[in-house]
Amino acid sequence: MSVELAKYTQKLVGRFEKEANRLRRVMGADVSIEHVGSSAVGIGGKNIVDILVGVKSEEDMERMRDTLVNAGYREGHDTHPDRIFMAFRVDDDGTDRETKDGDFHIHICVKGSETYLDFLRLR
Repeated sequence: MSVELAKYTQKLVGRFEKEANRLRRVMGADVSIEHVGSSAVGIGGKNIVDILVGVKSEEDMERMRDTLVNAGYREGHDTHPDRIFMAFRVDDDGTDRETKDGDFHIHICVKGSETYLDFLRLR
């Protein structure tokens, strides 16, 4: 799989806001939704919008994963015990499209955990 880097574009912020609103409707008010990654700080990258979802507990991480699966996301290759990674775009044949323009990556973490705080620090 190749990675294509592109210049930053302001439309990525709008895409985040639109998807964050959709996620709030799907996930409810008990989660925090943060724009992270290169598109949050105004630098070029893979034109992927990274979204950090903060939940209260590890059980909530699993519940949010299941909620996102029902909303069209699939669990990605980069899940760890302290973070669940979800990607919005996967072709019908199972081809991983995580590095294509227009994708969303969601990182579900417990609020206040080191992993959660690392995403915010990097931003």
